Amino acid sequence: MAGEIEIFKMEKSQDAMKIEELKRSLAHLQNHLAEPSILKPPAGHSDLEKNLKTETKYLRDELREQERLQEAKMRLREQEKNENRSALHLEQEGKELQEKLDEQETAYGWQSRMN
Repeated sequence: MAGEIEIFKMEKSQDAMKIEELKRSLAHLQNHLAEPSILKPPAGHSDLEKNLKTETKYLRDELREQERLQEAKMRLREQEKNENRSALHLEQEGKELQEKLDEQETAYGWQSRMN
């Protein structure tokens, strides 16, 4: 369990770094697109501008996917925590019931011997 938590923490850290990297790349490309071009072609988009727009779209999509995956991992971890808590709770209840049963058997055993 502790090992899994460490793995999840490491994955979360790696995902966070990837998201930050994608955000920086997206910001860089957006800034580059926003800069006025000295030599603007009279009509249509330059190949560079088309490539930048394509790359920007790709980075946005990649960022959304990374965020979606991060949220899914967090939900999975929370679900696993809840399942572990439930299992521990059931185990504790089982122990308590066994103790009560042992107490009753002991009390019944004393009563049987007295009669």
